[in-house]
Amino acid sequence: MTLKLGELWQKMANLESHPPSLESSFAPPCIPSPPLNPHRLKLEVLHFDGVDPLEWIFKITQFFEYYSTPKLERLTNASFYMDGPALVRFRWMS
Repeated sequence: MTLKLGELWQKMANLESHPPSLESSFAPPCIPSPPLNPHRLKLEVLHFDGVDPLEWIFKITQFFEYYSTPKLERLTNASFYMDGPALVRFRWMS
């Protein structure tokens, strides 16, 4: 089983590093290909209410890294995930 999994991982790595060309595609031309989406998971971030800021900062940072959010947009985007006292303080600081 381990050997088979290793072979499968190797095949996947080869496909990622050398994707097949459109000419060698197995799909008939009449069937549209699914859209390319580099993010297979749809992640959600819990809203921050002022409790446990270090945990929330870690999670929102991971969220931004996953979606490649530009650094200049992160603070504004983070404010959309704030509620209660955290949002009041953010609004006051802005």
